Amino acid sequence: MTIAGTNALPRRIKKATAIKWLLVSSSGVFFLLLSLALLILGGYYLNVRYSNLPPQPDLGHMLIPYQDLRFLDAIGLITSVILICVTSFSSLSLKVVARLPYAFFMYSLWVLGRTIAMVATPLGVPKEYIPDAIPIKDVHSLFDLIQSGFASRNVLFFSGHVGLAFFSFLFFGGWQLLLRKPNPVVRVKIRLLAIPLIFITYTSLKYIGVAPYMPFFFFCIAIAWLIIVTCHRREVAVKNIFVLWSLVMAYTVLANRGHYLIDVFGGYGMSAFLFIVGKWMLSKIENFCDNISNEISA
Repeated sequence: MTIAGTNALPRRIKKATAIKWLLVSSSGVFFLLLSLALLILGGYYLNVRYSNLPPQPDLGHMLIPYQDLRFLDAIGLITSVILICVTSFSSLSLKVVARLPYAFFMYSLWVLGRTIAMVATPLGVPKEYIPDAIPIKDVHSLFDLIQSGFASRNVLFFSGHVGLAFFSFLFFGGWQLLLRKPNPVVRVKIRLLAIPLIFITYTSLKYIGVAPYMPFFFFCIAIAWLIIVTCHRREVAVKNIFVLWSLVMAYTVLANRGHYLIDVFGGYGMSAFLFIVGKWMLSKIENFCDNISNEISA
């Protein structure tokens, strides 16, 4: 091989890596767009076809008395998303920018999997659940269609509050822990947790005098701020936060009657299944791109 060919080899390998990034990122975008379309159209279909489904008897509702935890229900998903973003862009965890497309791919696949499961498994709304919005059945515009899809009450299986937190536990090191494989622990500075806590604190102000148990939640928020201020230089394993948050969300959606017990179990089981599928798909994409790289360098 000539000197010119030797110098061109790294550039060719970089092109193959760029192809890998492009395939992973474009697949993630496709998953998200498909999820959005399916949620809008499927949600409207469920509103029209299954709006009168009766509530189902549930063992979880029998064991856990009803509690108005709408505050925790409101912050659950968004807090997980904020913590995922903080961890993903933290220099302590994802030092190489090249890993971000893989995170985007995995979470996009989870969104698609949950959307398919919700639309394919309509369930009657639990009896004591207080909805945030009333679904629109008489659609006259694209905006009405979008609003109707997002406001569907029958998209219960599986719990996104539980599933996203547990999926993040797996993604940030929990998977290797369950398999008893050595892995670098993903940690963040405790001071970075102030970002999701700012959102939680701001949202809590909207529920003053509206939701019960707020004095207790304000006490918990104050304790969290105290920990951040006094221990801001220390680090914490992200997977521990997510597995704890998934348990909090599991209790919340059952006590608030936002989900059935099967939705909570499905949040854990389906998220683990989607994680395995995502790892398998990424391995296939990497093998495909590695073959291209070998052919280029040959």
